[in-house]
Amino acid sequence: MRASWFHGNRHLDSLQPINSLDFARSKKELCGAVSWTKMPRLKDVLADSEYNNTSKLDFIVRGYLDKAGRPTLALTLSGACHLCCQRCLQNVLHPVNLTKRLLLVAASELNNLAIVDEPTEVDYIPINAHLDVLDLLEEEFLLSLPFAPKHDIGACDISVVDKKTNFGERKPFAMLASLKLK
Repeated sequence: MRASWFHGNRHLDSLQPINSLDFARSKKELCGAVSWTKMPRLKDVLADSEYNNTSKLDFIVRGYLDKAGRPTLALTLSGACHLCCQRCLQNVLHPVNLTKRLLLVAASELNNLAIVDEPTEVDYIPINAHLDVLDLLEEEFLLSLPFAPKHDIGACDISVVDKKTNFGERKPFAMLASLKLK
């Protein structure tokens, strides 16, 4: 039987840190929604849009013991946000559908874990008596982001780029060419 901390969507404004080991062993569950604006490290990543100011990231954090009896957290993130397209510099809608398994290990064991070049279905995090759930959500979202977000091919309005940069009216390398002549 799972113990739920919250039923329905709640904001993380008053959430206390959790003891990750106790949370997993007790098979607790935490669910809710958090505003993108409550995650300060996302300020430089997200596009400045009204959509990001009003939409939320839905989450579920579930504790359990895996088949080997190891404490594990299952993290599910869902929602959408606007990122800045690297082609046209306009907003691009980025859907968020992320499920992660986080195996809890003692901090001293993290250094002894074999580093595998192949992606695995589980990540390791240290056991923490004061795990900040908001930081965990923010970190996992950041790790899931594309390196250079872009619209689908052909969906960018390149004329917007020309209007912003005025490349048609000025020549960006003309000044460099004039230095070469000196």
